[in-house]
Amino acid sequence: MRAITTDIKVLVGRLGPLVSKALEGAIRRAMEARNAEVTPDHLLRALLDFADSDLSVSMADARIERKDVVSRLDWHLGRLPGNAEGKPRLSHAMCLLLEDAGTLTKDRLRSGHIVASVLGSPGLSASDMAKTLSALPRIPLHLLSSKVEDKGEVGRILPPTPAAPTTNAAPAAKVELAAKAEPAVKAEPSGDAPKPASAAASEVAKPAAGATAPVSQENEEPKTGVSVKIGAPQSAAVESEAPRGNTKQPINADAIRAMVVDRFVSEDDGGLTIRAEVGTKTTTLRLDWDRPGRVIVLKIALVGERPTDDVRTAVALSTLNNAIPHGTFVVDGGHLAFRSHVFLDSEGMAPLETLAFAIRICEEAAEAV
Repeated sequence: MRAITTDIKVLVGRLGPLVSKALEGAIRRAMEARNAEVTPDHLLRALLDFADSDLSVSMADARIERKDVVSRLDWHLGRLPGNAEGKPRLSHAMCLLLEDAGTLTKDRLRSGHIVASVLGSPGLSASDMAKTLSALPRIPLHLLSSKVEDKGEVGRILPPTPAAPTTNAAPAAKVELAAKAEPAVKAEPSGDAPKPASAAASEVAKPAAGATAPVSQENEEPKTGVSVKIGAPQSAAVESEAPRGNTKQPINADAIRAMVVDRFVSEDDGGLTIRAEVGTKTTTLRLDWDRPGRVIVLKIALVGERPTDDVRTAVALSTLNNAIPHGTFVVDGGHLAFRSHVFLDSEGMAPLETLAFAIRICEEAAEAV
């Protein structure tokens, strides 16, 4: 396979908002499945959750059924090894995909550029998505068909739970999310028998008789986001466990503590301090809570001494900030630090997969220095 000739960190920094969000989803899916690598098929599957992406719009124009593509990708991803420990890394094929997409534009990378690269190099997709999407135009410009991506927006997000083909069993992730509704769905085919009031009430949420809730969610394109339907029960459960004394911390602060328990250093009312790995050296990374501002600010202390005077410090900061396209280098507590942030959702919850990704980006930025 070809060698990678471009700095992947730079390519990730060039991703448009929608593709960046999709990459977060791809990393989350790989982490949940304990896959060792994030592959192009992970990214393509994540892009299909965005109803207004270049990919979704182009597929609709070409009359390619979304559910068929989803089923093929889910079938393939479900058969990848799922015994990896730790965080997944970007696969070689994924790096090549981002590199190829980066050659198609000098602007932000859109989902149309990703798809064009897959069509141009079919071997990048282990599930042979180039064949499945063969009805799409081959010219990259013709794939940039989303008005939402034209504006630099994300648009509608479809339910993230994978839709299983009708001939196969549903994946474990879907069973967990649909556990409460499962008895009502199974009881429905019996048909003629009168249903109790509780079962009748549950049918209000069903899209149609004879169709299971997960399949219907994948086929329709709701105007509301996923977080309303799936996030609400989760946040309610976490909120009951979260300490109410600290109004600065996210609602799911306990989940964050559990995520970083193996590198915990200290905690105060303002946030957490954890251990960070920078090459062969160890430093600290601070997570500052700001629930009223709906953000967590991350600051990783750079290894080594800061410049000896203000002029050299200013020059160093300017050089570093021009070199790294994402985040900001600052002076913090007498040393240089790299600062980034993760936004909380409307309920004050921190997206754990995004936070884990941001921590890794901070470590990589500190290592690059």
